This record gives sequence, C-alpha cells and structure tokens, in this order.
Amino acid sequence: MNHFSTIAGVEDLVSETEFRSIKLQWRYASPREPIGFAISLCELTAWSRPQDCFERHLLLGKRNTLNGYDSLTTDGRGLFQATLFGLRMLTNYSISVQAMEDNNQVPSTETDGRRANLQSNERVIVKTKGCKHDFITFSE
Repeated sequence: MNHFSTIAGVEDLVSETEFRSIKLQWRYASPREPIGFAISLCELTAWSRPQDCFERHLLLGKRNTLNGYDSLTTDGRGLFQATLFGLRMLTNYSISVQAMEDNNQVPSTETDGRRANLQSNERVIVKTKGCKHDFITFSE
C-alpha cells in the first residue's frame, strides 16, 4: 500500500495494486461534493514519453463508459474510492487525482492553469503486480 498526502485538494491518497488494476482511496475536503474526478496515470519506463500518460474521468456512482468496469464511490463524508482496470502488469505508474468541474467537464490540458496544476501536483508512484516468475520453461 502506498500513501501520499495533499494532492491539489486531495488528501491521504492510498493505493493498492493488483495484476491489472489499482484501487485508490482519498479524502477531498470541499463544502460541495464534486461530480467526479480525473485520474491521471503515466507509465514510468526508461523510454517514457508524454504520450504514455492518459486520464480516466470518473463520475460518482457511474461506471466508466470506456471499459465498463472503472468505478468511483463515496461515503458521502468526503472519502472517495476509485477502482481502475485494464492496466499493464508489472508496470510503474505515476498517479495524480483532480476534482472535475460542476459542468461535467475537466478543464482542458491546453489551458495554462490546468497544465500548471497538473505539473505542480504531487504524484504517488505505484507498481502493478506481475507473475511470480519472469519466464516460463517447458520440458519435453
């Protein structure tokens, strides 16, 4: 389990990884509950490029239409939990969480404010699980 605190309004971010999925849990202190969150994930490899990053936009109480499995829930008191599926096994990811605006939108990454916010966010680093052995041998 990984822990990180204070990520642009998101506090106490905790992650738990599986083979091709990750569970995230955090607190979001705001007088109004957001409609959802944008979760930014970047694969971390020796040859990483900016295009190795992607976002999952999750709305409260609705399954992600991208894969039908990602979900976001809340306890109604500022504690949120997201589950993301379809990740690569044995892969390091840098993860950041940001609340979505009320109009069902995430500010464009092309705007200076959004880009600056994403770059200034602290990120948690996680590694998805993999096979116990890196190779398989066959005998005759």
